[in-house]
Amino acid sequence: MSVAARWLVAVCLSVCTLGAQSLLEVPHGPLAPGKQIEVKVDDPSRANKIVVVKIDNGDPIDPVVVAIEIVLDEHGQGSAIWSVPLWFEAYFMEEHSETVRRVIAPFGRSVATRTAP
Repeated sequence: MSVAARWLVAVCLSVCTLGAQSLLEVPHGPLAPGKQIEVKVDDPSRANKIVVVKIDNGDPIDPVVVAIEIVLDEHGQGSAIWSVPLWFEAYFMEEHSETVRRVIAPFGRSVATRTAP
């Protein structure tokens, strides 16, 4: 097999793998404790199934992981409401999706990044 043919096969496999991946959607930006957010999953290959999204506080000393179930419709789309706890951050994980990390800003304040002088 030529180098060009191998490259084409590798690209096709990468695209097919990406196409089969589930999409986990969480609101952008810092989350506010006490607020409710909508967590969405879009995965046509798992239409009419129940998926589990695990949410981890990322704390190695006092770890907390909660799980929410999302029922996907005939198109493979679904969502659930989650109340944001008083954590520093949250990692959203779903078996077929990339992990999504969100900062939790106390009292709804935005998180500023400070640069060194």
